[in-house]
This record gives sequence, C-alpha cells and structure tokens, in this order.
Amino acid sequence: MKNKKNGKNKLWIALLLFSMVVLFVTACGSTTETTTSTNPTQGENGNVGNKEEGSRQVEEKAELQKTTDTPYWIYVANEGSNDVSVVDTSINKVVATIPSGKVSHHVYLSPDEKYVYVMPKGETFITVISTATNEVIGKIEVGKAPTHPGYMPDGKTLVVGVTGDKVAAVIDMENNKLVKKIEAGKGAHDTSITKDGKYAFVSNNKSDFLSVIDMTTMEKVKDIKTGPVANGNTMSPDGKLLAVGVTDEAKAVIIDTHTLEILAEVPTGKGVHNLRFTNDGKYLMTGNQGDGTVTVIDTKNFEVVKTLQAGLGANIPTMSPDGKYAYVTANNDTFISVVDLSTMEIIKNIPVVKNPHNLIFSPDAKLAYTTNWGESSLSVIDTETFEVVDNIPVGLNPNGLQLMTSVPKEVALEWQAKAEELAVEKNNKETADATPITLEEKLYQESCSTCHGLNTIEASGIKGDAWEQTVDKMIKNGAKLTPEQADTIVNYLKTKFPN
Repeated sequence: MKNKKNGKNKLWIALLLFSMVVLFVTACGSTTETTTSTNPTQGENGNVGNKEEGSRQVEEKAELQKTTDTPYWIYVANEGSNDVSVVDTSINKVVATIPSGKVSHHVYLSPDEKYVYVMPKGETFITVISTATNEVIGKIEVGKAPTHPGYMPDGKTLVVGVTGDKVAAVIDMENNKLVKKIEAGKGAHDTSITKDGKYAFVSNNKSDFLSVIDMTTMEKVKDIKTGPVANGNTMSPDGKLLAVGVTDEAKAVIIDTHTLEILAEVPTGKGVHNLRFTNDGKYLMTGNQGDGTVTVIDTKNFEVVKTLQAGLGANIPTMSPDGKYAYVTANNDTFISVVDLSTMEIIKNIPVVKNPHNLIFSPDAKLAYTTNWGESSLSVIDTETFEVVDNIPVGLNPNGLQLMTSVPKEVALEWQAKAEELAVEKNNKETADATPITLEEKLYQESCSTCHGLNTIEASGIKGDAWEQTVDKMIKNGAKLTPEQADTIVNYLKTKFPN
C-alpha cells in the first residue's frame, strides 16, 4: 500500500515538473516576440536601429509633448523697440514680433481673446492685433497718447484715457471702431468702471481732479477734486470704493462709487502712483515710487496700519490669485518684494534683471511673469519657491503684458515652427552679411587678446610706425610670435591705425 502511494506521488511530481517547463518555454517565447515587435529603436522596415537614434526619437517625442501641453501666450508691449512680442510659455520663446507704434506702452486683450489692443504713447491711435494671425488689422484714431483703459461689464466696450487730448475714448470692441470722445481732464490716464457699467472714472495726472463719466449718456457728469497729479486709480472687489493715488500730495483719496463723494484722504509714502486692493477688499496697498515704500491702509477705518520698505521706485502691488501674497514691482531696482498678507511683512526680495514693472500670473498661478524695463526680457518666477527660473528675451523696454489662454495646440506648434524658420533665416542672413575675416586680422585678434582686451589696444592712441616699438615690447613681455607673425601684425596695425 505504501509503495503504491509513493508511485502515485512520483507520477504527480513528474507531471507537475513537465507542466512548469512547458509554461516557462512558452513564456520566454512570448516575451521575446513582444520585445521584438515593440522595440523603440526599430527602423521603418522592422529592422532594429541603433540605440542612439531611438533615444533621440524618444527625446523628440517628449519635447513635442512639452511644447503642446496647455499652451498659452503672453503678449508684451515693448516701449523701446516699438513692437509687441508674442511669447509661447510652453517653450519660453518669442514666436512672433509685431510692429505696433512708437512707445508701445501697454497691451489689453479683448474678453473673447480675439484682439489685442496696444496703447502706443507716441502715437494718436490704438493698434489692433488679431490673435488668429498675430498681425495688425487696424488702427483706431483716438488722439495723442492713449494710455490705460477700463472694460465695460458687457465685454464689448473699452474706455481709454487719452493723455495728450484731455479725453476718454470709447471703443466698440466688436467692430474695432471709435464710438465717441468724452471730455476728461489734462493728462487723462487711468480708467476704472463700476460693476454695473454706470460710471467710468478717469484720473488726470496733469490736473487736480478725477473725471466721472455717465456711460448711459456718455457725458461727463462730475469732476472730483483730489489734489494735483491724480495718477493711478483702482476699484475695490465689491465695486463700492474707488481709490486714487495723488502723487504730489502723497495721499490716497477714497471715493464712494455710488454717491461720488470723497470718504477719506489717507497719507501715503512719497510719489504714490499705482495702488491695489487686496482680494478680500480689507486693505488698500499703494506703491510709492518716491521713497520705495508700500503703504497698507485698512479700508474699514481708512487708517494706515503698516509701511513697508520695498525696492526703489516701488510701483504695483499685484495680488496673487489665492490672496495670500502681494508682489511689489520696483521701477528703479533689481528685485520684486513679496508681502505675506497674513502678517503684512516682506518675506522675500526676488532678484530679477532690472526695473521690474508689470506682473501677471500663469493660469494655474504656479508661475509669475514680470517685465524688466530698461532691458529686453521677462523674468519667470516660481511662486512656490519665490525663485526666478528663467529669463525670456523680448523687445527693448518691455512694459505691459497680457495672458492669452485660448491657444489651440496645433496653432502653438505652427507658430513655433515659423519662429524656428525665421531664426534660421536671420542667422543665415547675418552670416552672409558678415565681412569675412582676413588671416592678418585673425592673427591680430588671437595674439593680441591673450593679456588684455582688444579695446585696450584700440584705445591706446598709438599710430603708424610707433606700432613696431609696441609689438617689440609685447614680444619682450611674453607674446609668442615668430618674426614673420610680428611683421604681419605690425603691418596690419599700421594699416588699421595710420599716422
């Protein structure tokens, strides 16, 4: 009985081992076949290519994915180069440059994102750009130096302060036409509009009053005396208060938007210009360019609760979308100050390039972009680490900027390809136009820049035959030149800098 059981056990063990071998061989064959058919380095004809080529293809695919993930563009007004840069933020490069008029100060996007309106302060018109083609499609004559507009609640009308013509221009954004010019004051500058669209407020920075326009009749109904140089103005989130920065008297004037009466005049730092309410409306913060401070005002009691020292030329306190921080730009400094709004303390000064002016946030608020006026770049800031992660070259003296989020992926890729083509053409042209360097000049540049810059030689004032003695001195001081090379350089310098 015992032997029979042992025999049966041995048979079951043998069968089990045989089944395992079959499964193993089948699995190995299956694995080999799958690996061969999906090998990423396979060529077009099914032949296996080299691993380097396969890696390159994988990297290109990853890069393509990077450039098409939720693309958005930033339109940047460049005052110095008189144009607008279109920045694709998925690659952090300019994909289009659009001539837009002298001293292109600011850009504004229509609510439907079909048009960009450029305010060139050196012109008498507003430049209209189609976002579908990134081309200028029209110019709306409004008067000298259009500046900062406000949007009507219907999203169809723009009201623009025209600094040089003492008017506010009303623009039909559906047809891109001037509707009317309405009397304002000298230096009509910033414009804010009530939530119900009843009133437009225009501050006049070459006058001592704020103009109030009834938008139902499109007539000025009141001038509110504020004091000389009524500069920036801003409206509270609930639309009940309007604040005006009065530069020459260093104060913020706070107005009831319903009664059109002044509620308070609150002292600020010197040279107050731009000012903003916090997202909850509890505080008003002013950028004081004259002394680099930020004044924090409690909007319940209209009292100063804090004065912060920011950068020179403290300009615009821009609130983060989550309402936790204010980013204060500085027109005459090299950093942005970050204010923690829970403590009203500056927690970080973020070094940028130069004279940060305007600032906007990415759609997910993970990045902030600021223009570096006086240079030709945008600085990109990580809002979690408060560190600059990139600087994007744009036009000269960038000022205003606007974000466009409705960029289809295929459109973004088209513009990226166009930008690459233009870059190649530009490089080829520069190469073709470049004057070929002679052997003599090459020898001069290589031999005479070892110990000092070539500018030292060119600024020395040495001329003609005096170069023989100078080159001899160079050789004695260690310049490694053969007699033939020395003669070549002397003759070159005699020709370049004759008696």
